[in-house]
Amino acid sequence: IDIVRHAQHISGQRQRALVISPNEVVRTWRREVRKHTGKDDSIILDSEYTLKQRKEILLSGNLPTFTVLNVDVISQLEEALKQTVWDFVIVDEATRCKSPEAKRTKTLLRLPRRRSLALTGTPITATHFLDLWSISEFVHPGIFGDFRAFKWRYHEMVWVNLPHGGFKQELRVRKDRIPELYKILDSISWRVTRKQVMPWLPDDM
Repeated sequence: IDIVRHAQHISGQRQRALVISPNEVVRTWRREVRKHTGKDDSIILDSEYTLKQRKEILLSGNLPTFTVLNVDVISQLEEALKQTVWDFVIVDEATRCKSPEAKRTKTLLRLPRRRSLALTGTPITATHFLDLWSISEFVHPGIFGDFRAFKWRYHEMVWVNLPHGGFKQELRVRKDRIPELYKILDSISWRVTRKQVMPWLPDDM
């Protein structure tokens, strides 16, 4: 929210930010916008509106700074969303849009935007490495090339032992490419620790 406000202050122009969020936290965004801006500068296009009403609102162009949508409906609203070149598209819990083949991921990557922000509480090291392509492609299109090139460069198939005997093939990151992969990811990501956000927590939590 503060990043959008800063961009608005620097440019002297109103910014249009589309926030795509899991349903359970869409209303949290309204509360946070009020807290950070001191006014209700958002619209929550949730189930209170029919799909038709949501399309009409998006096409009207009469939008506040923050437009918040449930991630589950972005594919249904794609054509209406594409009528605006968004100053920011912000994806909350970005690991919900991880599979390159998922319809919502394809929709997300097609949205016209000037800046992209992907928010997630899942550490990069705990994110399946193939899912990293979708998130990275959203934040910085083309940074790893297409999905096929990414798989070819960073993955390998290995045989692993099964607990009760036998073997199976498993997709893993190539160990010799891990430093390169993380160096590129570091160039487009900003890590915030739990201690920075909640300094009152004890160290052993």
